[in-house]
Amino acid sequence: MDLLQLTKDEMLAIEEMFDRVETADHYAVLGVGQQTSPAEIRSAYYRLSRDWHPDRYFRHDLGTYAPHVETIFIKISTAYRELTTHVKREAYRTARRESQGITDLPPPPPPRSAP
Repeated sequence: MDLLQLTKDEMLAIEEMFDRVETADHYAVLGVGQQTSPAEIRSAYYRLSRDWHPDRYFRHDLGTYAPHVETIFIKISTAYRELTTHVKREAYRTARRESQGITDLPPPPPPRSAP
């Protein structure tokens, strides 16, 4: 079975996204704002997971890019899990405020009650 080689554009995209997720907070990883609803976060996650799920690169020779793709998907998944549960989102916001000395973050939107 011959493996497909990554194109230069694919390599560049992997490098750029890897650099982004390594330094970004959960909101930036998903490309959403702090006031984004759980439904919008879910949409962002699904869009990103289609692009960055390791299975997308099935039969590709990722070489040294394999750990990058795995890290990208892990960071996207972690951000999604943390931001879609109200309790985890609040804990993340509190930890972020404390670790960065941020005191002026607006409060998150209240959780939506089920219809």
